[in-house]
Amino acid sequence: MSQPVDEPVTQRPPANSPWLQASRLAFIGLYGVTLLAALAWATSNVRQIDPQNRAVVMRFGALDRVQNAGLLTAWPQPFEQVVLLPSADRVIERRVETLLRSPAALKADEIATLSAPMSDALAGSGFLLTGDAGVVQLDVTVFYKVTDPNAFVLQGDHVLPALDRLVNRSAVALTAARDLDTILVARPELIGADSQAAERRERLRGDLVRGINQRLTELNATGMGIGVEVARVDVQSSLPTSAVNAFNAVLTASQQADQAVANARTD
Repeated sequence: MSQPVDEPVTQRPPANSPWLQASRLAFIGLYGVTLLAALAWATSNVRQIDPQNRAVVMRFGALDRVQNAGLLTAWPQPFEQVVLLPSADRVIERRVETLLRSPAALKADEIATLSAPMSDALAGSGFLLTGDAGVVQLDVTVFYKVTDPNAFVLQGDHVLPALDRLVNRSAVALTAARDLDTILVARPELIGADSQAAERRERLRGDLVRGINQRLTELNATGMGIGVEVARVDVQSSLPTSAVNAFNAVLTASQQADQAVANARTD
């Protein structure tokens, strides 16, 4: 009879092997990190909403609810997304840059001459035509509130450009319906003048606010509202620099002529 062949015995590493201990520690560490990451993800949309803000919660991309100040609990992304907005009574300031003279036009002002005038597009940048065919510059700052959070979130990055265009259109209509003297009551140097000038200044601002809000209402009626309402505006009007220089030159020439006439009479 043949003798049984002894099979080689595989030696197992001892239980206290450094490699086993290192693997066990690595697994425990990885498991703990995974649990912490999962916990952080699960609570990522649990936050405190400050009093000056409110939150719009979107579930799978659709508007779900609006949360005012307080503790917000929402499912983590991608199930729910939280968008922070200003509170209903918070007023936001925005200066309308589209009404100002463009940098290219300001640069052209420095190099333009009678023999080499600037183009019509640059020459008219930042100027508005008044009802009596005058030219005026308006520096407008609007103060608005977010009245419809859903519309504000849906419009997203289009809100502020749309607001600028509405302010621009309202300012064009405002200046076209008034003469130059009526608009110039909003000049900075006239602030604190007589009560009649202050009343005309407030009327000018009020008409501009009503014009902007009327256009916002028209957008809402078509279902394309941007979710804001203008509370007030600050308007500063000024004449073009070239016009001021021309007026000063005429005034200086007139004064010199009067002085020459007076000197001739005394001789």
